[in-house]
Amino acid sequence: MADKIRIMNRAQSIKFLLFGVPIFLGLTVLFSVRERLIEKNYQFKGIIDSVAYSINGSPDVFINGKKYALTYNIWNLTRKMAKGDSLIKRKNQMILKLVKKQSGETIYFK
Repeated sequence: MADKIRIMNRAQSIKFLLFGVPIFLGLTVLFSVRERLIEKNYQFKGIIDSVAYSINGSPDVFINGKKYALTYNIWNLTRKMAKGDSLIKRKNQMILKLVKKQSGETIYFK
């Protein structure tokens, strides 16, 4: 009886590895690509009304009352934006232009 239970557990484990892991990885890639396409379609030009940073450092900015979640990790936006700064992004481009309010410094994120 114990051998049958072990065989069933092995069979279930193999099924999980063959079906569960590829499905999980596929969904992870799908959601990642989806998020990148959403960010690529953002278009804005204005002064940052407010900014909130997540635990991992990615900002959610409000420009003209609309929220933009900037999670694209190559930008490295950790704590660089502040209320009153100007932020520009064109549709279908992954380049951000940040103009600091205090210093007038222009920073490009590619």
